[in-house]
Amino acid sequence: MATMTTMSLTNAVSALRNRLPTMGSPKQASYDCEECPICWSDMPSNPKILPCGHIFCRKCIRDMAQYQEEREADACCPMCRGPLKKVCAKRLWAEAMMHENEGYELSRMQQVEVSVTAVHRLMIEGQREYRMAVKKLEECLEALKMDHERATRDTMSRRRRRRRPGFTNPARRDAKNRHQQMRVLCKLIELVPMARYDDSDERTIQLLRTALAQADKPMPHLNLRLAKLLHRQFDEDLMEEVISEYSRILQIAKEYKGTAGRHAKKLQGQAHYGLARCYHQQLNYKQACRQYSACERYNALQDHGLAAECHYAIGNYVQAMDYASMQLRKESTRPTIETLLLMARICKAYFLSIRSYRGIDTMDYKCRCETYRRCVRHAQLLARHDHHYEEVCRHTKLLHHLIYPTHNKKRTIIPSYVVRESSSEKDDDVSCDDNEDLDTEECYTEVSVEL
Repeated sequence: MATMTTMSLTNAVSALRNRLPTMGSPKQASYDCEECPICWSDMPSNPKILPCGHIFCRKCIRDMAQYQEEREADACCPMCRGPLKKVCAKRLWAEAMMHENEGYELSRMQQVEVSVTAVHRLMIEGQREYRMAVKKLEECLEALKMDHERATRDTMSRRRRRRRPGFTNPARRDAKNRHQQMRVLCKLIELVPMARYDDSDERTIQLLRTALAQADKPMPHLNLRLAKLLHRQFDEDLMEEVISEYSRILQIAKEYKGTAGRHAKKLQGQAHYGLARCYHQQLNYKQACRQYSACERYNALQDHGLAAECHYAIGNYVQAMDYASMQLRKESTRPTIETLLLMARICKAYFLSIRSYRGIDTMDYKCRCETYRRCVRHAQLLARHDHHYEEVCRHTKLLHHLIYPTHNKKRTIIPSYVVRESSSEKDDDVSCDDNEDLDTEECYTEVSVEL
């Protein structure tokens, strides 16, 4: 059986050489794209597009590559002798380097091992994947056959394969083929890099709008991608359109039932987060707080610091402290200085609001200690950054003055590493307190602070 397969492949190769003696490049090829050049079938079975642009049956080109590997030859296209797969990438890289440095020899360039990551990085920077995908998609749509042969006894005796229904217009195909088209468009959209807004994003927006216009059923993931791309333009005129897209996603997700409920919750969380970012950008903090609370219900809140800023802006300090604590808990290993400063400001505003509402004489000890413990905890974290040492001392002194306003000098507890040699007055008493809010047991030094 193996010998017969080898003989048939040999005959096929010889027939190709006799029929196409000189075939330099795919641009010079004048054969019909609707038939496979190896088996001469009317429609390629499971068509495979090579990097050079020629179309073959997947089985035919796989057998041809296996035959070439058995003869210890490089895998190449039978039409233009173009290289395949990794050989093509390495040779293209070598040729590009040769054009830049004409003094180097090709043999020396071939000895250099080109990593696949470097090739992918070059393709992403030049957006070659995007252009190639658009070009190949158009070629595939043009190469589709409008009418198929009817099944006969000869064709039924062969291996059974899935028959594809014929169509006259790609826009009027049935639901199954339309789903395949949507998959191709989604793959094409994913190839576009999300580094910055450029011409490729405008092309992607056009593709998304075309796909949504031709879709038979709601496609919320495409609406979500369109809303994100429109939001990246940072244009106030488009903000209303972005909000309407997110609202449409919420309306579609609410209609999902059964097995799609989990996917619908994820879509609702992403839509609420997008709406919150839009309202936050418009300085509509009340609406942003509502959307952030909805994100918290769906576990889709990615940045708790933004929610803390919105609640701090409207005066809801308790909720703001909770969100800031969540963000600090998320950044426990390496907290950012912005989050720490935000927490210190929230604690300060919270204490001032309590003092103005209840009065310093009637304030209970528990509330006073809770506020002081939170602020001292974050003052310790702030003190670990040398360039923010003065701000830490200012926050600590201010909070101490708010708690004990009737005394000019009072002994307070601050971390030992906050106290520097430049401090004016120090005591020799050193104590260790076990604090529930602290992750580790730290030593504190009692010092007198003059206000």
